[in-house]
Amino acid sequence: MIGNAFKLFPTWFTAWFPLNKCGQAELYLPWKCETKCHIYEKWEYELVKERMIKMKICEQEANSKSGKKSTISLIPNIANAS
Repeated sequence: MIGNAFKLFPTWFTAWFPLNKCGQAELYLPWKCETKCHIYEKWEYELVKERMIKMKICEQEANSKSGKKSTISLIPNIANAS
């Protein structure tokens, strides 16, 4: 766990640090640092997407070991409905 935290630190820090500096300079008024906030939120979103893909891959590997057949679908089931 600690190794992963250090691996993510540079990308997290480059997104969080400017947001924090802007917040301090602008007294944390939410409308003052919108762009930096969106950059940080996009980074968080990309991280969640990456974790979801890794989780799907782990589930597929577990299912293949147990003999179940599954595919990795990155599109929600609702979108696949016809």
